[in-house]
Amino acid sequence: MTVEMIVSDKAMRGMGGAPVKLERTWYEASDRFGAFQTAIHIIPLLFLLALATPLWQWGGPLAVVPLVIPVGVLTYKLTIVLHDCAHLTLFRTRRYNRLVGRLVGFVLGSDYSQFQTMHFLHHRAFGEAIDPQGRDYLGLHEASRARILWHLLRPLISYNLFKLLSFQPAPAGQRREAAKQSNRLGSLRFVAGTLIAQFFIVAVATAGGTVWWNALLFPVSAATVALFLSQLRGFCEHIAPVSVPGEAFVRTHQPNLLDRLLFYGVNFNYHVEHHLYPAVPACRLPELHRIYGDRFHSRDTMSPSILATVRSRLAQCPS
Repeated sequence: MTVEMIVSDKAMRGMGGAPVKLERTWYEASDRFGAFQTAIHIIPLLFLLALATPLWQWGGPLAVVPLVIPVGVLTYKLTIVLHDCAHLTLFRTRRYNRLVGRLVGFVLGSDYSQFQTMHFLHHRAFGEAIDPQGRDYLGLHEASRARILWHLLRPLISYNLFKLLSFQPAPAGQRREAAKQSNRLGSLRFVAGTLIAQFFIVAVATAGGTVWWNALLFPVSAATVALFLSQLRGFCEHIAPVSVPGEAFVRTHQPNLLDRLLFYGVNFNYHVEHHLYPAVPACRLPELHRIYGDRFHSRDTMSPSILATVRSRLAQCPS
């Protein structure tokens, strides 16, 4: 990926005006920003996991249940850290991006190289059936309110885990590319790293085996809350208004406290900007939006919040 402006024709649909060519300095990442964003998600997650056993000993299993939400939120936000590492934009060097991306991938059970390959396919093919993230928003353009609500809420009962079993694979060429990125040595590294990371998480959550039931805290949070937040955000970022034809659409959400707490880290709310300039580091997206936002935003591509997008989109559904 070069420092030249990367523009997707699809990302331009529904936007006003044309993007601008950016100076090289816009593509300079910040190690300080990357380290901070990684730390503010990893450290609180480990703290909450470590808190599970004292809570169990104090109040029994019901005292641990409230941890499912914040653990799920932080687990979900780690996927955004992984995302920026996959773009090689969270840190200044490829080495640091790959190192942190792989470590976060071990925690999430996601192979860094394969995630990178499939995510780049999303940038090239969003709105198309082969988009790996298409299950978040495709086929819902003219859906009823009931269908959309079921689509958004079903991850809370771990329905998406069953959907993954029937997930349609990428085209053969894309699978071959993913295989190249994940050779035998890389696969062994991923399996070993994931096992070590999960063992460490279990050890922290159970206080070294003191309360084995707490080993369920992390996987349950990931399979419910984290998947719910991920699908809801993906839906709001890419579901087109009924008035916009087709399903290739991108939406930015303005900064607000609730979205920052639940949905966004690493400035990921500037999603139009990210799709237009995927090589621009997240640390520079707010400034990019402030200076040039009027050039490539229309009324439809900007929303005040995730909840506002959901309300607006449900109001457009056929009765």
